[in-house]
Amino acid sequence: NYLYTSSFLYPNLGYVDAYYRFGDNFFPDETFRRPDNPDAEIYRNIQAAGVRFHLDTRMPYWNPERGFAIDAAYENGFRAFNTGESFNRGFGQISAVRKLPDGLGYLSETRIASRLRGGIGSPDNGEHFRFGGPLGFRGQRSEDTEGSAFWLSGADWRFPIWGDVEKEFFDQTLRWNTLYGALLYDVGESFILGRSQGVDHAVGMGLYFDLGLFSFVDRLTI
Repeated sequence: NYLYTSSFLYPNLGYVDAYYRFGDNFFPDETFRRPDNPDAEIYRNIQAAGVRFHLDTRMPYWNPERGFAIDAAYENGFRAFNTGESFNRGFGQISAVRKLPDGLGYLSETRIASRLRGGIGSPDNGEHFRFGGPLGFRGQRSEDTEGSAFWLSGADWRFPIWGDVEKEFFDQTLRWNTLYGALLYDVGESFILGRSQGVDHAVGMGLYFDLGLFSFVDRLTI
């Protein structure tokens, strides 16, 4: 850790770590996922080690008005217990947020957030990345598209709807401070076997609830 945060909930603002992970698909119910690609390698049994970098200068951390964040990782998957296929993959994201300048009336209370995310894995027939989901392309479910490489870009316009909610719940355990809305746009592309699976676009809306915990011991946004 080289850059700390005062939050109990959010990770430190700057760190480098090494990790080992393993996993399996314990719920292979075809009702909830797309049909398998017969030419693709599906990594349901995962054994991998990697290194990860994180830097986040966005402030305030629970509902940032300015700053940027950088995330990057490299991972090697390997055979363990004589199962699974070996693979290599790298992925990263850079994101930024900026409050609009003063003197614009209501617009000065709004902010623009953007991000650029991508990854590539080897071999190119492996389903190394889930393209969709709340942290990926927000126009798809996480199980809809998987591939060996991807890129995506997104932008949000975040604006206050209710600035002084000041409602407390559960004997002041939780305090609802403000409500923000967001208009969002995502565009991205996933690849498998060296071929594009199509460029996708998504437009959506969101709500951001700014909350305080235990009389402002910590803050978070849902």
